[in-house]
Amino acid sequence: MVDILVFSKDRAFQLHLFLDTLFSKVSNIGNVFVQFGYSNELFLNGYKKISNEWPDQKIHFIDEQKYGFLNTLRSIAGSELKSDYLMIETDDSLFINDLDLKSCYKILEDNSDVGRYNYQMNWKLFTELSGKLDYFKIDKANHKSDDVQDVCLGYSFNVGGAISKTADLVELLKTYDISHPIDLEIKGNEFTNYKSYHFNILNGKECSTMMHLNNLLGRYEETYSTKKLNDILISGEVIDIENIDFLSLKRDLSWFNGLDIGRFPIFPWEIAPVEHDKVLSIRRRL
Repeated sequence: MVDILVFSKDRAFQLHLFLDTLFSKVSNIGNVFVQFGYSNELFLNGYKKISNEWPDQKIHFIDEQKYGFLNTLRSIAGSELKSDYLMIETDDSLFINDLDLKSCYKILEDNSDVGRYNYQMNWKLFTELSGKLDYFKIDKANHKSDDVQDVCLGYSFNVGGAISKTADLVELLKTYDISHPIDLEIKGNEFTNYKSYHFNILNGKECSTMMHLNNLLGRYEETYSTKKLNDILISGEVIDIENIDFLSLKRDLSWFNGLDIGRFPIFPWEIAPVEHDKVLSIRRRL
């Protein structure tokens, strides 16, 4: 079994898209834990709005407001997670192809020297990979340079797009104080447990992507603010995944192909910002 932990703050609109695509595309899911925070009651109302949307799924909404990000995460990891492996996600991911977590579990069980199972990156981006395989086993020792492809293939831990061992997360949280999901990824890549694995796995199919609708780091002009997206949700509208071909949407490969853009990059595993307006215009009623 593979449990899922997803982080969200002030973005119930995006979280709904993540969960809608998750339950549409991913099979053999264990428990889903949503650790959420909010800046004010309007954003809290967004989470309340969607908390009962999937009554047939084993989904648990856990409010981090009282005890904070780290203590809430430690509690979830220490007492709620029951699976050997864990998918850690953020609310701006979405699934675009089928992913069977039972299959992922078996592959990880058969490969105890693997620390990260990535299902988000497209193997066709990497010049060394070829052929139609269920998965590619990547030797991290061959990917230690600062080259973009080496960094991506040799990376030890992701918050988003990857599955790793639950026990390693528990140990990580005993070792470091962590303040938010980005910090979790940074500390995870410093952590001895994750670095000690000799191999990563890259899934043979790109199963998820990201859509950074809110321009936190000044990378592009955003279509709507976080508040505006929450208002749309409160009014009863969400993105209509049945009428969007996510596979056809453009990607931005400029950073991956070597352009020094001097800022936090736009990744090739995210939907290009030029597509955001189109996606946000295709909505349905809750």
